[in-house]
Amino acid sequence: MGTTESGKPRTRLPYEDLPFVAACDMIDEMLEAGSRMITRPLIQFADDWNRMPHRREEMLAGEPPEGSDPFLLAATASVVHALCDRDGMPLPAWAENARFSPEATLSGLPVTTDFGRAVKESALPVCEQHGVYFEEEILNRTFRKMGTMEPIRDVWKKQAREAV
Repeated sequence: MGTTESGKPRTRLPYEDLPFVAACDMIDEMLEAGSRMITRPLIQFADDWNRMPHRREEMLAGEPPEGSDPFLLAATASVVHALCDRDGMPLPAWAENARFSPEATLSGLPVTTDFGRAVKESALPVCEQHGVYFEEEILNRTFRKMGTMEPIRDVWKKQAREAV
């Protein structure tokens, strides 16, 4: 089980009590974190989605902030769309028309580079609708900091602050 930094026994919360990342909340958080941290909240979203299927409707609720960054909106929509398709959930209306041009990978590289072409070729078909491509493994990755119940969202925000 382990201990905290203060030496107290670490307690594990049941999954239903863990905080989760809502799709619409990620857009501002990614913008705040900076371009080097874009994939982390999306991986955290997929992790939460996979670990807490009973909270998926809550994860899809809401609307993105007005004036959201077009790339971040399309990147989020691409991941949300792939998860919804995979698991039979309805796609939120905001995600339906979110598209970025020129097409890019989830890391923001143009699909005209060698790496970008490779990612686009291996990406799920739903990525084309949004113009943001990623490899399917993103949907199955987990990104919770091992040995702690600290949500990775707090970890990557801290890392982003330290990187500046």
